[in-house]
Amino acid sequence: MFPLGRPLYQKPIRVAVADDHTLLRQGLRKVFEEQPDMEMIAETSSGEGILQILSDSEANLLLLDLVMPDVDGYDVLRSMQVSGCYVPTLVLVEEEGRVDPRTILDLGASGIISKRAETSQLLIAIREVYQGMRWIDRALRDADEDSLHGSSGFGAGLHGSDLTPREEEVVSLVSKGLRYREIAGQLSVSPHTLNNHLKHIFDKLQVRGRVELAIYGLKHKI
Repeated sequence: MFPLGRPLYQKPIRVAVADDHTLLRQGLRKVFEEQPDMEMIAETSSGEGILQILSDSEANLLLLDLVMPDVDGYDVLRSMQVSGCYVPTLVLVEEEGRVDPRTILDLGASGIISKRAETSQLLIAIREVYQGMRWIDRALRDADEDSLHGSSGFGAGLHGSDLTPREEEVVSLVSKGLRYREIAGQLSVSPHTLNNHLKHIFDKLQVRGRVELAIYGLKHKI
């Protein structure tokens, strides 16, 4: 639980919202007004003006609609990478089954959340992304395999492989967006031991890195 008041030294999460639905933006503004650690400082219905908003508003987190009428979220993420005008970004998605999480994360997004998510889940996701963690909405577990994995087929057909109980714990924590040092602390193991677990997991599941591992874990409900 967050306290009713905010210490003077604690700065709020300054959120910019890019979404072409006026009612959604208005609803989010009301939600943020009730949070002691957040404020919505900028909004836009257009993808074209996002870079300027981020430059002018001093936002330190962006809620980005993946589908907008002029410039979609993919192009916005690419522009942010090229321009160097980047803040942690949580992508809002409407139809989970048509989303490729790996592409979104590879373009620099820090998380993905469904527009159907509960308000409490959105607030948790915002706080974790702001703190440097990744967030992948559990609704993506229901995405079909082709949409989730694209054409690469990484980890295909390997659920039920010979992961040890400890390795399954590691996969589960990676899927929740925890950083490696946080996982090591939660499991009470050294970074060296965790690295050994990860090496074995990558070999067994044929995945390349934490993003693919997180997606695999969500897909197979580990």
